[in-house]
Amino acid sequence: MNFISRFFGSKKKSEHDDKPPIYGGDGLSGHAPAIVNCASMGMAQALIDGFISESCGKDWERGTEFTIASPSDPNKSLRMICVQTSDGEECSYYFDLSRPVSVAMKMSGLS
Repeated sequence: MNFISRFFGSKKKSEHDDKPPIYGGDGLSGHAPAIVNCASMGMAQALIDGFISESCGKDWERGTEFTIASPSDPNKSLRMICVQTSDGEECSYYFDLSRPVSVAMKMSGLS
């Protein structure tokens, strides 16, 4: 049975399968990060850009980005992205990239 499931794929569902592409918090603080649910860092970047555009409108500029420790889980890292809107307002958004990072680590053989 193990051979068959490896050959044809397992019917076991991932914990992420029923989640939307971005879920969780509003992304406005490290305590409520938006969780990115995809397996590709490229797709994660596109999802993040869309998330910020929904909040700030189309005319925003990406500023400095940091990787910081999550205040709720020191084993997780968050991506903090500073943006400036067209009216000059500065905002910071926090994203949990655990899933795309873990997939990238598995693919590179580093996990």
